[in-house]
Amino acid sequence: MKLRILAVIAAGLTTSAAMGITNINISVQQTNGTNTITVLPGATVDYKIVGTLSDAVNEGLALIALSLDFTGGNLAQANTPAGAISCANPMPAFVEPDGMGNPAGFGGTVIVGSPPCPHPTRACLVQIGGALNTIKNTAAYAPYPLLDPILTGIAQPGGCGPAVIATGTLTAPNTPGQYFLNAFDILANVISDGEDGTVYWAVEQAGPGTTTNLTVNVQACVAAAGTTWESVVSHLPNFEGPDLSGNVALMIPEDLTPGDNTDSPFSEPRSAVSKLVVTFSAAINPATATPAAVSIAGRDVNGNLLNLGGVAIGTNVVAGNTKLEITFTPSLPDYAKYRVTLSGLTTNDACGAAVVTGTQRIFTALRGDAANGGDRRVNATDLGLIRSLVGVNPIDPANVNHVRSDWNDDGRINATDLGGARPLVGEDARTIVDP
Repeated sequence: MKLRILAVIAAGLTTSAAMGITNINISVQQTNGTNTITVLPGATVDYKIVGTLSDAVNEGLALIALSLDFTGGNLAQANTPAGAISCANPMPAFVEPDGMGNPAGFGGTVIVGSPPCPHPTRACLVQIGGALNTIKNTAAYAPYPLLDPILTGIAQPGGCGPAVIATGTLTAPNTPGQYFLNAFDILANVISDGEDGTVYWAVEQAGPGTTTNLTVNVQACVAAAGTTWESVVSHLPNFEGPDLSGNVALMIPEDLTPGDNTDSPFSEPRSAVSKLVVTFSAAINPATATPAAVSIAGRDVNGNLLNLGGVAIGTNVVAGNTKLEITFTPSLPDYAKYRVTLSGLTTNDACGAAVVTGTQRIFTALRGDAANGGDRRVNATDLGLIRSLVGVNPIDPANVNHVRSDWNDDGRINATDLGGARPLVGEDARTIVDP
């Protein structure tokens, strides 16, 4: 069979019985030199095969042939080395007319089934490689004369060093998982130590060394969701909290049916809406979490759209890129209803999947709406709750009634909170339609 020509050459050129004195170590790598890569489903993966001889008791690599199998799918022929022959780029010397190789081409023969392929229905790549012309050493042997001068020290430590034997590409499967690009049936010769090329360069067979294969991790795309939204206000100076900032958050539930004006009861009863914190189920890409990713619309108590052009939006990604802080300067006007929407956010992984759920909240800003967890109106019930809590100092951040009753955000509940809420009795935001 034609594909076996390198094996024949190898046998014919083996003149030393000292087999195994030098080994050939093979590393299948991604282009940056590592043996592991994480990619998207269906991605194109560039690979290279690097060979290094185990010692310098030789004059360098003379022949190399190996086969590849990718457990994730079919392989196509590898590339044929090109460019000027040099110590850094030796493999064009292994390609006709300077060298000798597989009649199918240096890039190997694509074969489906076994043997020699490990899988009966998967296309593997057999006998990638070639050989230096170490025999036909004069012009009389044209059209394949010896490369003059022949390149020695190939893949030799202390010589040319590790050699990129071949390069190629493969396609990652669509199913997430771990796959391997495996080198097998490795065959090599080296020029015997001390050879000077008189008549020909004697060679000897190299033994098998270590083989390190390429692991291809196909990563499932994760679309992150905004799992929680919170309105954050600082209650300094009487309540400082563990971080000394006085920050206390109130959870903003999701409006399950936007537009019907029935199930978005959350209101912010404190001084103002100035900071929201969104927590995601996966890390987001900070580069996509800019103010441009945040849009806001609002309506006043009469249903008129608010002009929010003077409100500056700021963004900051924290907690390992899982939390997005959104700030409004100045704070959003009170006695109004708002819709905040996020768009264009992607996850912080190789997939860059879009954030597709939990990316908006509808809420009301209504100062003094302390009781009942907020019912979007201020009435005697709210005043009664605040009155019953007068004297609490400091507030308990885990007690929602304490947090909602601290009208002036100073970390305690006193006459100031009661007096501030009293003039607001009668305000009712329940009829404001969703913006």
